[in-house]
Amino acid sequence: MAATQGHLFIPLLVATGVATALWLILLAGWIVNTRPGHVDPGIPTMLDLEHESLPPAIVNLLANHWQVENEAMAATLVDLAARGWVGIEETAPGQFQCRVKGTKPAQDLEAYEHQVLQRVEDRASGGTVPLAALNSGPNEAAGWRRRFMAAVVADARSRGLSRPRLSPGARALLSVTALVPAALAYFALISAPVKDQTTSTSHKTNSISGIVILAVTFAILFIVPRLSRFARIFRAERSTPEGIEAAGRWLGFREYLMSDEVFPTLPPAAVAIWGRNLSYGIALGAAAGAARALPFGAEPDREAWSPFTGQWRIVRVRYPKFLLWGKAPWRAIVRGLLLLVVAALIVYGFEFVRRHSSQFSDHQITEGLAIASVVVFAVVVPLFVLYGVLVLWFGLTDAFSSTEITGRVVRLRRYPRRTARNGREQFRHYVAVDDGSHQRVRAFAVDPQTYGRLTEGVNVRLRVTGHLGYVSDLAVVGAGQNPPSVPSVTASDPVPKPPVSPPQGPQVP
Repeated sequence: MAATQGHLFIPLLVATGVATALWLILLAGWIVNTRPGHVDPGIPTMLDLEHESLPPAIVNLLANHWQVENEAMAATLVDLAARGWVGIEETAPGQFQCRVKGTKPAQDLEAYEHQVLQRVEDRASGGTVPLAALNSGPNEAAGWRRRFMAAVVADARSRGLSRPRLSPGARALLSVTALVPAALAYFALISAPVKDQTTSTSHKTNSISGIVILAVTFAILFIVPRLSRFARIFRAERSTPEGIEAAGRWLGFREYLMSDEVFPTLPPAAVAIWGRNLSYGIALGAAAGAARALPFGAEPDREAWSPFTGQWRIVRVRYPKFLLWGKAPWRAIVRGLLLLVVAALIVYGFEFVRRHSSQFSDHQITEGLAIASVVVFAVVVPLFVLYGVLVLWFGLTDAFSSTEITGRVVRLRRYPRRTARNGREQFRHYVAVDDGSHQRVRAFAVDPQTYGRLTEGVNVRLRVTGHLGYVSDLAVVGAGQNPPSVPSVTASDPVPKPPVSPPQGPQVP
């Protein structure tokens, strides 16, 4: 019996590791395949917005890869003004106030629109509130934004324009398949020929220990990722065919608005003339002047306004925390090989101990060693192997390819990395460059010397690799030039009028 158990234990350990690796590959494939679909902008054309039923906040989600950004809140406030719920007035150059109107229009409001209106009414004194007073502390603002964004997502789903990235079917599939390596870990443990410490006879591992191993394996594979930095992927939205079609038309409308030299410079008070064109322009990131003057500002680290394309536009910045981000490809090659060597040494060490250690006797092992073996083969070895292969691939591909980028430095940031032994804090230095090709950019990690000679707003030329973001060369090519701007509109100045009146009849689905 002991010999039979001994022969069954090793194959089950190997099967557990293979099943874990396959499940991780399935998870990676699901993440890749559930990204929002590519959207081709439609023909740049004017749209009839007076009868539009799709709120600007939903348009913001469609135009930003199915993510609700901070402009959605500002666009909602301006849309409420365009529809007659509130008024926006400029009291001094660059200073605005919101006026609560006593008479309410007949139209119903969505939950997130009512949330914005409620904030204005709660903070108004004498019927008016400065736009700056609509801000709140970091904790309150974060909770307020989460409720707003959740309501927008719920509305988009009800309209068939968005769907959860982790659908019930995907959740069931990932849950069931995660049970396979967990179950194999359970059977491997209970089949281990464990030595009885008191009688020197073998017995099967306690079933309670097996159940614990099953639960721990399942939690590591399926539950822990949903609580870590990967949680945003599980909570994210994905596109629908109807949503992609609608997004294309709205991106075409954005191109139409961006073609006007005056529109990006309009202040919020211009809503009195431009109406809903301004609110949808803010939602689409085409009304920089109005968005920058409104209280629902973007976090300065994650978003930046860039004029590199000749007109102001918003750029989303991400700061990768990947350990090898910004490192030379040879470092990734060495790291990948080391991870694979470590995984091989773990397997070899287990086999060496099994053959030569006194803890193995006539195919019998201690219960602690059996539990440790299952954990190592179920989780540690597959993770080391897959991560090592991925890092090695990144290093090899980046060693033979790089891209030259010319753009404007829109963000310079440094973040604490770790504290040295002498107590001095160390930092990771990031530079975000907008080259005009994408609205979302990844900030590159550079050395402190390169970081120290850069300033936001300069134009640079750099050579960078695709996977690791390694900057091999960076040169400043000149100071960035801002596009021509229109003087801010005061209460006594005329607001520029739309170049083209909205056509009659609905043209937007």
